[in-house]
Amino acid sequence: MKVKILVDNKIALNGTIAAWGFSAYVDNGKTKVLVDTGPSFRTLENNAKVIGVNLDEITAIFISHLHSDHCGALEPLINNYELDVPVFIPSRRYWGWKLKFGKLVYVSKPMKIIDEMYSTGPLGMWLSEHSFIAKIDSDSSILITGCAHPGIVKILEYTVKTLRFNILAVIGGMHLIGVDRFKLEKIVEKINSFKVEHICPCHCSGDDFLKVLLNRFSGKVHRCGCGVTINLDA
Repeated sequence: MKVKILVDNKIALNGTIAAWGFSAYVDNGKTKVLVDTGPSFRTLENNAKVIGVNLDEITAIFISHLHSDHCGALEPLINNYELDVPVFIPSRRYWGWKLKFGKLVYVSKPMKIIDEMYSTGPLGMWLSEHSFIAKIDSDSSILITGCAHPGIVKILEYTVKTLRFNILAVIGGMHLIGVDRFKLEKIVEKINSFKVEHICPCHCSGDDFLKVLLNRFSGKVHRCGCGVTINLDA
C-alpha cells in the first residue's frame, strides 16, 4: 500500500508547489483513490506530474468535506481528464459543480466504497466530514483524514471501537494548530493507546503537534509535504 502526498502546506520534493490544502493518492496495486484534491487544479496537476502520479488512472475520488482547500480542484480535474469515476462526498450541500463526467455518491453512513476501502460515514455536528479507511490486510488498515474537524481522537475511537478496524497508520490533516502543549500531549497519549504504528500529520495539524509527536509518539513519525511517499505493509 502506497500513500503519496500530492498537496500539502509544505514541500518535500523539488518542483512541487505548496498550497493550503490537502490531497493524497492511495494505491494498493490495483485500485487508485484520490483523497481530496487540494484547492487548485494547477497545483494538483503540477505535483502529480513531478511525483509521477497519473491522474487519468484514478479509480475513485473521496472528498473528506466540502471546504475549498479540499475540493477546489475537483471540477477541472474530472472534466479535463474525463474521469468517469465515483466521487464520494459526505454532504448533499455540494458546490454546484458542473461535472461532465463521473458520479457524485452521497455517503450518509459507514460504507465500503471500493476494493476494501471504506468511509467512516459523516461525523461531527456542525460540519459533515468523513474519513477514509483502506485495509492493508485482514488485521490492519490506514486512516486518512482531511482536517479531522470532529477531532482526531473521536475519529480514531469511532473507527476502532465502533467500526472495528485496527489502525496501523494515521495520515492527513488533524486540525490542531493553536492547541496548547498539554492538550497535544494528551492527544498523543490517546493515539498511542490505539497502538498506531505510523503517523503523518499534514496540512492543518500544526508544527507544535509535530514536535510533541517526535517526543511522545510510540511509533514512527513521517514528516508531511508535497512529494512524500509512505509505504505501508502489515
